[in-house]
Amino acid sequence: MVAEGKEAKRRGGTLWSVGLFLTVIMASTWVCADREKREDHDRARHLRQAGTILPLERIVEKISQGGKGRLLKVELEQRHGVWIYEIKRLDEQGRLLELEFDAETGDLLRSREDRGEDE
Repeated sequence: MVAEGKEAKRRGGTLWSVGLFLTVIMASTWVCADREKREDHDRARHLRQAGTILPLERIVEKISQGGKGRLLKVELEQRHGVWIYEIKRLDEQGRLLELEFDAETGDLLRSREDRGEDE
């Protein structure tokens, strides 16, 4: 009976340790994600101030000329030396559009409707 009590206590301590470990890992992941967002924002601001990319507002104005809709997500990414704004937008008809703009020139590089299918 005493051995069973010690075993249960040991298992409880192990579970507590595992729970604490997972909590620390999750918290550090959130901190890293927050830091990445700040770094992305700082990088975009620096590129805009240096004149390397257009302000996002210019791209949004261009998109707005196509009708009403809602921006869902914007990412700035570099591919083969070209900075690209990747934008997900929900249009008036409820279609999810994925747009890619050259961040330096504002040219539309790609536009496609996301139908929710796997690529």
